[in-house]
Amino acid sequence: MLTYVSQGPRDFGDHPLAPISRPHWEIYAVTRGRLAPTFPGGPAVAPRSRTLWVFAPGCTHGWAGEPRQPCAIAVFHFDAVPEAVAKLARSGGGWFGVELASGDLPRLSRLARDLQPRWWHGDPLLEFHAQRALMDLAILLLSARSLENSSLSPELRIRAAEYWLRTHFHERPGVREIAHVLGVSQPTLRRLFASAAGCSPKEWMSRIQLEVAAERLIASDAKLEAVADESGFASCSTLCHAFRVACGLTPTEWRGLFGEKRSSRAPGRETGLARR
Repeated sequence: MLTYVSQGPRDFGDHPLAPISRPHWEIYAVTRGRLAPTFPGGPAVAPRSRTLWVFAPGCTHGWAGEPRQPCAIAVFHFDAVPEAVAKLARSGGGWFGVELASGDLPRLSRLARDLQPRWWHGDPLLEFHAQRALMDLAILLLSARSLENSSLSPELRIRAAEYWLRTHFHERPGVREIAHVLGVSQPTLRRLFASAAGCSPKEWMSRIQLEVAAERLIASDAKLEAVADESGFASCSTLCHAFRVACGLTPTEWRGLFGEKRSSRAPGRETGLARR
């Protein structure tokens, strides 16, 4: 659950924030300028730009910048984070920071700008938007850390990519976008999937895409056009062709066969849809 969100300019260079203990996970992005976390009695950290920080609950810290150098931040508090992120924080003594690509900074600012009014005004859909934002933040953190820490398993990196992919099919992502999300080259991505998943990235994406479409068909009465768009298919005919190839059924037949069950399990995994 999202417990706090804010973004915008800060003047921590001339007015530093004293260390305090926070009850929830804090994910803190420096989107402009340079900042450093401060801790009672150390350690001393040099101000950094383009950095995304994570602090576990109870990790006492404050913020300091450079004199007469305002900065901008995006900050999110959650009551829980994915275990992979929590593990990295615990291994760093309750906190860690990763350097971001310059292209990630506008994305972080947009996440905070989108969530802030929803949080302030009690949007009933806030939790759905917050969970999507948390997955985006986790992907950024794990992707950036994977470049610094080769101990992250290939399976974990693929799981992180799946979290991201399932909420971005409407953007029609390709193999290049998945490689960017994981912070690797396309040849490295192909080797990663060959060793950890036994398939190519494109085959993996097609399987997840079918699972997402099947889930949409079972979980809602949305029109096929909407299902096709949400799951990244170019048209209804493309969606129908994919289903016929995978299981010999049209999407409408699939919905009629499984829709009444409203199963909470992933239909692709349940029936072997994506493996045929």
